[in-house]
Amino acid sequence: MIAWSYWHSHSFASVANVELPEEPTVNLLIFGSCVTRDTVPLLEAEGHRLCLYVARQSVTSIGHPVADPHFTDRHLDSPFQERMYRGDLAGNALTRIIEAQAAYEGPCALVWDLTDERGGILCDASGAVLTRTSDAAGAGFLDDVPERWNRHNFGSLQHWLMFKEAAEDFADVLHRIGLWERTLVLDNRWAQVDADGHATPQSLGLAATTANGALSTYIDLLRSLGWRIATPDIAPVADAHHRWGLTPFHYTDEFYGSIARAILSHLDGQSIPQHVWTKAHMADSTDCRTVRR
Repeated sequence: MIAWSYWHSHSFASVANVELPEEPTVNLLIFGSCVTRDTVPLLEAEGHRLCLYVARQSVTSIGHPVADPHFTDRHLDSPFQERMYRGDLAGNALTRIIEAQAAYEGPCALVWDLTDERGGILCDASGAVLTRTSDAAGAGFLDDVPERWNRHNFGSLQHWLMFKEAAEDFADVLHRIGLWERTLVLDNRWAQVDADGHATPQSLGLAATTANGALSTYIDLLRSLGWRIATPDIAPVADAHHRWGLTPFHYTDEFYGSIARAILSHLDGQSIPQHVWTKAHMADSTDCRTVRR
């Protein structure tokens, strides 16, 4: 099988040397952030396998590509960040999910976390949507945005309404491609303190308490729309010595364990049938640019 050396080189000590089975129980598709990605070693230890990771992209970006040279002519130094930035410009998250489902034999499960929604979005009159990420902010891409672009913050009414519409469209396609029953939304609240008891810093202008208040409205919305919610069983605590730095969503190993338990309880608690979609199915049912707005 493919050697997932990156994930094992960054695994928690308890699972760093785990022997994976030749045939994974579930092919994991992640649409979200490092929160779910950093839980992968614990999921791999249970026989699951990471097959796709799409980050730095709001669900509202799907099918609403950006063609404005103000953004398309800019580049990020990190190859990973650049790939994710180009993916957001293309609004390609759903396309990549569909392609991954078609590419791997055996059952797939999709885990969606909302951490990268935190920066809100930029929209123009053409319908293009750009996700406001820490990468773009750090590179100065958001410092001189032309007036033709409107900003909608996470938690604002306009963002919430656009998110609702995008989530409904997303769910519709997941139903059509047979992935809806194997999709989870991770309800990971932000940590207000780190393991030493110190308050966590803001991220993209949001403090943990503010972010959690907004996040609860999005999770409640998704629950009302029928999405399956995976909720950790302990309170979040940040790790001041996390390899990616201190933020409210870079957690302690204990909380990652709780995330893994929440995900595994859903994966282990249902029968996941074998289901492989072909390129023909993709062409018939997955034109992401036909979503409403």
